[in-house]
Amino acid sequence: TAARRKGAAETRTNARKSAADKRRGLSGGGGGGGGKGSIFSRLGSSAPANAVSVSNIPYDVLEKEIRALFNKCGSLESVKVAFDSSGRSLGRATVVYNAPREAKAAINKYNGETIDGRALKVCLAGDDAAAGGGRG
Repeated sequence: TAARRKGAAETRTNARKSAADKRRGLSGGGGGGGGKGSIFSRLGSSAPANAVSVSNIPYDVLEKEIRALFNKCGSLESVKVAFDSSGRSLGRATVVYNAPREAKAAINKYNGETIDGRALKVCLAGDDAAAGGGRG
């Protein structure tokens, strides 16, 4: 009877641990990940290869102007300019193309080109070291 109570208590404890692991996305077979793969397979940029970051944009350049400029390299999925809390441009944008080759063409064409004396910095989104940018 004491052994039966101990066994029942262990079963409840294991069930609670299993439920907690499921909530955290851990699988029971070791290695974790919850279907996402190992941590090593998830290393790298989370940004898609068809998205580019554009920085050092003059603050008065409009989204539609960026769209018109970058549309010359391929079909655009979206263009998003970053703004501060007061609505002023931060001088950077993310441009998403339909295909990675179009994003690479935009990088090759516009990285280092100047607008109003400011050299654009264009790189794959998520490559923060190359992007730079910000006010200033």
